[in-house]
Amino acid sequence: MRYWVPDKNKLDVPSDSVANEYYVYNRIYSRADSAQEIVKSTWFDLGKYDEDSPMYEFCVITPRYNSVLSVVWEK
Repeated sequence: MRYWVPDKNKLDVPSDSVANEYYVYNRIYSRADSAQEIVKSTWFDLGKYDEDSPMYEFCVITPRYNSVLSVVWEK
């Protein structure tokens, strides 16, 4: 399993991520809807032969510190 996160400091929050929904719209999903479907290219660089396959993003949000921890996985 190989995934590559872009090599840069202070990674910007991708515009199509669940984390960005919190920062832009202050959206916090209920427990039942907490795992949202995204695509691999949201957080990872795709290689020449990689497919932009479905993945899931779950966010741990800490409003007090205005921070989000995204947990991303593939089924």
